[in-house]
Amino acid sequence: MSILELIFLFIFVTIKGILLTLQAKALKTRFVNSHYFYDIEFNIHEKYVKFIFFDPVISSIAPQEFISFNATIPTGESNLSEQAVTVRDVFTDELKTSLKNGTVLLIDVREPHEFDAGHIPGAILMPLSIFEACDLPKPESKRIIFSCRTGVRSIQALRLAQQAGLKITEHYKPGFVGWVNDGGEITKVD
Repeated sequence: MSILELIFLFIFVTIKGILLTLQAKALKTRFVNSHYFYDIEFNIHEKYVKFIFFDPVISSIAPQEFISFNATIPTGESNLSEQAVTVRDVFTDELKTSLKNGTVLLIDVREPHEFDAGHIPGAILMPLSIFEACDLPKPESKRIIFSCRTGVRSIQALRLAQQAGLKITEHYKPGFVGWVNDGGEITKVD
């Protein structure tokens, strides 16, 4: 292990210890957007740290829903996943109007169980876990907008599409949670 990796490992162990101590004392430490800390994972070989949070706000929609954020360990090497992605945020009013006018194709990149529990009417399921940009529909007169639960995975889908050379730049930033909070109609799969 390099010195940088050892320092990073020490910081990781320290952070995890502090967070677990807070949990043990039953402190309800809240994070941005009402997410509770759940766990932290460190992988030196793949060079990332994953912070995992639980979202109690939508527990009635998807009770086992967790959010994770990866932080890449700096190595000085070029990494495709770190390349900049061009993003245009779409919000609820614009999405509702575009869906009504038939000018967009909404691609939901959540997992099948999430989609089945509830999704935006007209959305097409293409889970990020098996996402292939070459499998995207090619609508002639519609623009593609990616959507997920909270706007995180939709940006990952944008990155993959742009790395494949597609000129897709839009995602529904509020995600399914925002759609529900804004009173949007949902469809469930029986």
